[in-house]
Amino acid sequence: MCDLDLESFAEIAQRSEFKTLQLPVIGGKDCESVSRTPKHEETFRIGQKISVKALHTPCHTQDSICWLMEDGDEKVPGHEYTKQNVKFLVTVLQTEPVKKLQSFAENNEQTQGKFTIGDEKEYNVFMRVDDPTIQKATGKTDPVEVMAKLREMKNNM
Repeated sequence: MCDLDLESFAEIAQRSEFKTLQLPVIGGKDCESVSRTPKHEETFRIGQKISVKALHTPCHTQDSICWLMEDGDEKVPGHEYTKQNVKFLVTVLQTEPVKKLQSFAENNEQTQGKFTIGDEKEYNVFMRVDDPTIQKATGKTDPVEVMAKLREMKNNM
């Protein structure tokens, strides 16, 4: 699953050079310049190689949509706020992938576009709601409750 930076997309979509390309802007209904909002579990393609499924996920992204893509060696945009996320991740999960991400974030100014979806599945606690370590940290076992508690914990940092 990939949390695309829709705010940056909206900024880009407003630029005159982008508008002249007349490309579709796929995103949540409240995103600026959006030309299409996919339905829950609707699949679409970006180019010929990337298949994306829209998942309406309350509390996670702008307009509550996450994007599910196939694993592979394709780099994903990632987050411009990785350094801040790592501070939260280490309070919940102290695995090698988290430590590796922490080291990378501390030693690199730019963190976007450096990791795959497979990498993200290893360290993103919001994608690991069935993990016993995450459940222990939240005190919850139901995936929806784990997600809600994680969101609350992160908001309160």
